[in-house]
Amino acid sequence: KDIEKRYLHRRFDRPRLHGLKRIAIDEIAVKKGHVYKTIVLDLESGRIVHVGDGKGAKALTGFFRRLRASRTKLEAIAMDMAGGYLAAIKQFAPDVPVVFDRFHVVKLVNDKLDELRRAHMRDCEKAERSFLKGTRYLILMSSDTLTKREEKRPGARARLQKALAMNEPVNKGYYLKEKIRAIWDQPTLRKGRKLLRECIAEANASGVRILQSLGKTLAARSKGILAFFKYKITSGPMEGTNNKIKVLKRNAYGYRDDEFFRLKLLGLHETRYAFIG
Repeated sequence: KDIEKRYLHRRFDRPRLHGLKRIAIDEIAVKKGHVYKTIVLDLESGRIVHVGDGKGAKALTGFFRRLRASRTKLEAIAMDMAGGYLAAIKQFAPDVPVVFDRFHVVKLVNDKLDELRRAHMRDCEKAERSFLKGTRYLILMSSDTLTKREEKRPGARARLQKALAMNEPVNKGYYLKEKIRAIWDQPTLRKGRKLLRECIAEANASGVRILQSLGKTLAARSKGILAFFKYKITSGPMEGTNNKIKVLKRNAYGYRDDEFFRLKLLGLHETRYAFIG
């Protein structure tokens, strides 16, 4: 282990930042008890170029100071809507466009929709609650996935429609979710902006507190959502890296040496897995 640690230290301790253009930022859970690390990924090469402790602005301070010293100008940053990361970007790189990742925006919408569903479950009759108990994934899944499920298991769409008919706020939230998912599929920025404005207006006019809160969030983050049409980046590659990190931790049964773990992450892009048998 010490031999490998020295090797990793020589190779990867201070990743080269010169020429960095587009990055993704996300956090990973390291241990139980809300222990996180912040990962900065070069979207062009797939390299992890920074590993920070925690998941707030402080976790990015060292990265942005090194970036400034390298005199590198970023083109865009893909990330979720976490306030801590935004604070660091506003402080150290206020002119760099932020692209809010599609996956995280849709996840926020699904969380709000699930909140509506759970509120309805608490208030409805026992028989109705029994029927709704197995409809969570039908309500949260995309229409494309639902179509594929319907082909394999007919009746899923009819069950969904019955569940939506039982509660108007959930019904409004479901169709709003489908419209929001379609924003990134629009062919132009103009059409994407038009659909986003329609979604915000629909949420605000819904009369449902949870959806109105969602509408305010989308309005406040609209610039970052629409930036996708110019830069066409997401945090998708970060999900693949997160899976590699999970394999790394599982194979080692965890890491007690935090510095060794950091170095392993910085060298992860050169890791190769051999499958035999």
